[in-house]
Amino acid sequence: MGEHEGGYLRDLLEAARDRAFVGRIAELALFRTALSSAPGSRSVHYLHGPGGIGKSTFLRRFACEVHREGRPVAEVDGRTLIPTPQGFTAAAGDVIGEPGVVLLVDTFERCQGLEHWLREEFVPGLPAGSVVVIAGRRPPDSDWTSDPGWADPLHVTSLRNLTPKDAVRLLRARGLRPEVHQSLLSFTGGNPLALTLAAAVALQDGAAADSG
Repeated sequence: MGEHEGGYLRDLLEAARDRAFVGRIAELALFRTALSSAPGSRSVHYLHGPGGIGKSTFLRRFACEVHREGRPVAEVDGRTLIPTPQGFTAAAGDVIGEPGVVLLVDTFERCQGLEHWLREEFVPGLPAGSVVVIAGRRPPDSDWTSDPGWADPLHVTSLRNLTPKDAVRLLRARGLRPEVHQSLLSFTGGNPLALTLAAAVALQDGAAADSG
């Protein structure tokens, strides 16, 4: 039998994603603190940034950490649900009522019309100890930040391009030779999606690949 006997293809996929994930140290620390329920941690995180900045990649990484801890997790994608309260609730599933559940909402801009309902009804109705992460292209409505009730549980994060150091780590993880790094960094400005696409194109040229 092969060396991966007893495993699943998803295990290989997740291992490859772990190796390729770079940066976002401060953001990960915030979410890990939320999972630990440490004093001062925030239970609701609103993550926003332009397309290609790495929101979905970050949520996927966070979902893996939640699964490893054995906590129940509900993953909702705004691209696939019916944008009504009933559609959102159905997408979240029965797990949403379990103690300690973690709710991850991706591509929230596709169901932005649910923001008021989510803030006023759905999230407040989750069990104590739940953690919520909402990711979308738009920043949260001002009603989140103007309501004193949300001052303590809510943390808003604006995702930015990768730092030059982390961008280089991404290119190394993709197997690119150091001499092509600067040109790709100048071209992409550190946008994770642009870097990944540029790296894929560069790798088609054997001269750009790092032979290790």
